This record gives sequence, C-alpha cells and structure tokens, in this order.
Amino acid sequence: MRAVNLSGRSVHSHRNGLDHDECRCPWCRQTVSRDELIEIQVRQDELVSEIEEQVKSRLITERDAEIERVRQEAAAAIEAAEQAIVKREASIRKEAVTAANAALAPKLAEAAQAKKLAEQRAKASKTAFEATLKERLAAQAEAAAKAKNEAISAVTVRFFTENQRLLEKNKEMERLLEKKTANELGDEGEIDLFDALMAEFPADQIARVPKGVPGPDILQRVFLNGVCVGSNIFDAKNHKAWQNKWTAKLRQDQIAAGAAHAVLVTTVFPADRRHLMVKDGVIVCGPAQAVAVAHILRAAVIRLQSLKLSNADRDEKTARLYSLMTSDRATGWWDRIFEATDELLDVEQKDQAWQEKTRTKRTGLIRAVQVAHADFTGQIDRIIGGDALEGLI
Repeated sequence: MRAVNLSGRSVHSHRNGLDHDECRCPWCRQTVSRDELIEIQVRQDELVSEIEEQVKSRLITERDAEIERVRQEAAAAIEAAEQAIVKREASIRKEAVTAANAALAPKLAEAAQAKKLAEQRAKASKTAFEATLKERLAAQAEAAAKAKNEAISAVTVRFFTENQRLLEKNKEMERLLEKKTANELGDEGEIDLFDALMAEFPADQIARVPKGVPGPDILQRVFLNGVCVGSNIFDAKNHKAWQNKWTAKLRQDQIAAGAAHAVLVTTVFPADRRHLMVKDGVIVCGPAQAVAVAHILRAAVIRLQSLKLSNADRDEKTARLYSLMTSDRATGWWDRIFEATDELLDVEQKDQAWQEKTRTKRTGLIRAVQVAHADFTGQIDRIIGGDALEGLI
C-alpha cells in the first residue's frame, strides 16, 4: 500500500501511514525514529492485549452479574406474580414457581460442583506440600545434627591432646618465672621463650637474632608442607618496670622483617592492663600466655595465606583478630582457661589414691577449658575465614 503526504510525495506506508523517514508517534503525532516507532508499536500491542484481557475479565464479571440479576429478577417476578394472581388457580401458581426453579437449577448445581472440586484440589495440594516439607526438614535436621556431633568430637579429641601439652608447658614457665630474682633479669626470659617455641613448633624454623644485630630477639618462620608461608617475631622483656619504647621498637623490627605479627612477652604491664594488650600494632602478653598466643597467630598466618587476600584485607582481618584477643570478652576466656588450667594441674598432681574421688571435678574442669577454647577459637576462625559477626566486639 502507498500513501501521499501533504507535499504530494509518495511514501511507503507503515502502521502509522508513513515510511521510515517520516515515522510519527501514533499517539502524539511527533516525528520519531524507526526503532522508537517499533518500540511504541510493541507497547501499543501490549496495551491492546492488556485491554483485551481487562475487557474479557469485565465481560465475565458482567455475565456473572447478569446471571445474578436475572435470578433476582426472576425471583422478584415470581413474588410479584404470586401477589398479582392470588385469586388465580393454585395449579397455575404452582406451575410458574416450578418453571422458574427448573431454569435456575442447572446453573446452581454447576456452581456447587465447581466449588466442591476446587476445595478438594486445594486440600490435596496442601497435604502433599506439608508431607514433603516435613520430610525435607527432618532429613536436614538429621544431617546437621550428625555433622555437628562429628565436628565436636573431632575438635574435642584434638584439643584435649594439644591442651595437655600447653598446660604443662605454661605451668613449667610459671614456676620458672616465680624462681627468678632481680639478678636473673636479662637474657633468660628470651632463652625460655626460645626453648618453648622450639618445643611447640618443630616444623617451623625458630631462630634467635644474635646480640648486637638490629631486630627482634626471636624470628619464627612458619612452614606448611615444607613451604614457608609467613613469619612472626618475638621479643622477651624481663624487667621490673614497663617501658613504652619496647613496642615502638618491635613494630619497626616487624616492618623491617616483613613479619605478619609481632609479640612482646613481658613480665610487667602498664598499671591498667593485664593478660593481653595491643600497643603500636604489637601484641603484648605474659610468659604464661606466650605459647597460646603463638599458636593463634601461627594459625592466622596459615589461614590468611590460604585465602590469598590483599594487603588491605589482611590488615583489616589482623586488626579485628587483635581486637577480639584483647577485648573484655576475651579477657573472660583467658581467665577461664588459666584458672581451669591451674586447678586441673593441681588435681592431676594429687596422690594416686585420690584419683577416683576427684574424677568428676577433673572432668568438669577439662570441659570448662574445652568450652572456653572452642568459643575463643570459633570466633577467631570466623574472623580469619571471612564469616564475621558484626557487633560482637
């Protein structure tokens, strides 16, 4: 089909009567591109479809309304007829009522049947869904319970073995520190720490930095499957008074060595701190906590290396780890661990005749240590692994 515009020139006719050079919006008659016209026409088709659906729905509604209206009119007509033909024969009135009821009976019966069928289908669907949901929830709960029990058993066995060694080592270090006098200050704290690290981490490379060489007292190179994955440094201070310059110096040693963590092991703390603190980016702890802290930081080095994080992500996770280790909540964990440790060692050193009598108490103390350790290490794993709990610290 061809059409002629106002200038008399022939053009190819489209749905709006113009070719692609003179396409116009069918709504506002403004000139539009061919793509815009196609989009408008597609939308117009969609609107037409929507209108058709609305009209169809409205027709159905109107039909139902008409049926109801007819029924009501029929009933009204019956009532009016009854009033008008009171004097007519009873047989005629009976026939009129029967005819009206017969006309409505099929539609009413059809509606009742449809309602009954819909209710049956809905009930069957609900029953099937509830049965399937119950079965799936039961399977998931069983699998979760089994996995939890296996994980708890594995962690309990592993921790109990490792914890016994830590408890003995910590107690030994505490006894050695109690025997020290003012004349013994100096290198002995460093030697004790070096021996403890050597005994705890045989797979790592533990080296003392020679006297006169700038740097920390001890360098720990962490090895995993024969490969070095990072390092930590340690300084041991066995003095009578705290000095702020210790942490600043150790922080510089950490940067120079490229170490992941720096730990200052000291017998003295600032007046307002105990157990653990972080100063100048350095972890400060007592000798009794040194091995436990070293275990935590070594695990952090391995986990962070496996995650292959950026430097910014490593710094962020390290900061959060330090914050957790020195938080009020962690102080409670440390207190519980060391109090339970001291009591447990006292029980273990009792005479053999008291073994049976103290078995219940010893088991309770072991569980107390396990619960505190599980809580603490669980939070550390979430931070290092990326599953952080916001607002915990």
